[in-house]
Amino acid sequence: GGNGILDVVFGSLATLAAAIAARKCRVKWLTPLFPVIINGIVVGAVLAYTLVPDAMAEMFPIFAVEVAVGELGVCYLIGLPLLLAMERLTKHKEA
Repeated sequence: GGNGILDVVFGSLATLAAAIAARKCRVKWLTPLFPVIINGIVVGAVLAYTLVPDAMAEMFPIFAVEVAVGELGVCYLIGLPLLLAMERLTKHKEA
C-alpha cells in the first residue's frame, strides 16, 4: 500500500471483513454497501492517521467520505451488475 504497513494490514483486514459481511448478506442490492461502509471507515482512518496525524480528527470524515464515494461507484456501477450477470450465467448453465 501507498501508506506503509498500516495500509497493508488494515486495508487487507477491511477487505476481508467486507467480503465476509457481503457473503452473509441475503439482499443483493445491499451487498455492495459492506465494502463501502467498512472501507470508508477503516481506510479513511488509515489515510487520516498517516497523512495528517496532527489533524486526524478533523480530516477523518473527509477521507472516509472520499473513500466511501469511490467504493460506492465501483461496487454499484461495476460490482452489482457483475454479480447479477454471474448469477444469471450460473442459472442458465444449470438449466
